[in-house]
Amino acid sequence: MAPSAVVLDAPVATKSINGGISHTEPKEMTLGTKKRAAVIGLGMVGVAFIEKLLKYDAEGGHDQWEITVFAEEPLIAYNRVGLTQYFTNRSKESLYLNPLEWYTSHSQKLTYHLADPVVSLDAEAKTLQTSKGVVFSYDDCIIATGSDSALPPYVTQERFYQTKGCFVYRTIKDLEDTIDYACQAPAVLGRRIRKAAVIGGGLLGLEAAKALLDLEEVDQVVLVERNRWVLSRQLDQEGGTLVLEKVRALGVQVLLQTRVHNLVCEDGRLTGLSLEGKNGEAGDIVDIDMLVFAVGITPRDDLAKATGLLTAKRGGFIVDPWLKTNLPNIYAVGECASLFDQTYGLIAPGVEMADVLAYNLTEGPHHHLREMKAPDVSTKLKLMGVDVASFGDFFADRGTITKPLPGSRSRRGLCRRPSTCRPMRLKARSRHSHIVTPFPMCIKNTSSLPMENTSLAA
Repeated sequence: MAPSAVVLDAPVATKSINGGISHTEPKEMTLGTKKRAAVIGLGMVGVAFIEKLLKYDAEGGHDQWEITVFAEEPLIAYNRVGLTQYFTNRSKESLYLNPLEWYTSHSQKLTYHLADPVVSLDAEAKTLQTSKGVVFSYDDCIIATGSDSALPPYVTQERFYQTKGCFVYRTIKDLEDTIDYACQAPAVLGRRIRKAAVIGGGLLGLEAAKALLDLEEVDQVVLVERNRWVLSRQLDQEGGTLVLEKVRALGVQVLLQTRVHNLVCEDGRLTGLSLEGKNGEAGDIVDIDMLVFAVGITPRDDLAKATGLLTAKRGGFIVDPWLKTNLPNIYAVGECASLFDQTYGLIAPGVEMADVLAYNLTEGPHHHLREMKAPDVSTKLKLMGVDVASFGDFFADRGTITKPLPGSRSRRGLCRRPSTCRPMRLKARSRHSHIVTPFPMCIKNTSSLPMENTSLAA
């Protein structure tokens, strides 16, 4: 039986039940005094939008907006980029992007509902309904539902959930499930986890491999990548090879140009991987005790099915440069949005979308609207102890000129393609005439940089 509907009009102070984070209570409001923003999703982009809407509303002296956010997870917004830290400190609070006190301090303008995802939207009535039966009327609705972990073709959703020992790397709960399985292995399997595998050698795959490597209950980690090198969307072959050497030096076994044909299971529990042979048939079998899929993401656009929101062929709510969907007063930002027929799996483009939309909603009536340009997709992060940076077009024509950084086995890659982006320069910081923090990586860039005027030191 569906839960009975509870109609909310506006937010008030946060409430804690039994010492835990729960939700905020509705309050009466005078009609016409405020505009109501409904935010669907409390991830990194969702909370970024909330922060920026509050900021622009206050700085502009408008005091116009009240925000109600609905989250699927039972936690306030946390840093998904830093999930590997959870394997070492097991502290959820250390990952929170804002402490609980921040939500309390904005309680007159911000309401949050945890563990209560939105299940339907009525664009004509400008209402939404949650899984717990809450019905909320909004003036503008901002969808920031993010994405789900993708699964390969040989694993259906049903099979994934039914197979013990299979995991994804996306949320704190995913990590908790992975940790619990490894810890319970001696009791369930009669031994430790001898070998854990990660499918996918991209950013998430390397993060997941590092996380498994940090688990004391796991003896060996193997990374399976179908391409010729790791980080193939960020680095060229030489740069990817440098990272590969670092990864292998940490003790991770890496299988390149390897595809998985199927899972090998016994009594509903994963026991191995059947690798794909040369002609696509089943080949060698690798014995493993647990598996993490990190093969990409899928935009969460489920709300489009019954709402009439248009989605792109590869998923994601179609938005224009002002982040508007095809339905009035409904916007989408972050990984769930398809902008310029592309979804962006990085945090920076999502935060930029949040900033543009928050500005337009608060300052639009008073200034020219801002619009999204092609987002910055540069990457700079530490993966398994390796500093990696890349910027420009990942798939640009290749004609690489390299120049080693002094003092380390590092390199800079400049991919020349005429009439592309503006000249850019990456500098390695130096001190006392020697390199202190060079990048052990390859940087791929579409800019045509003047080689005679390129600096390696700031």
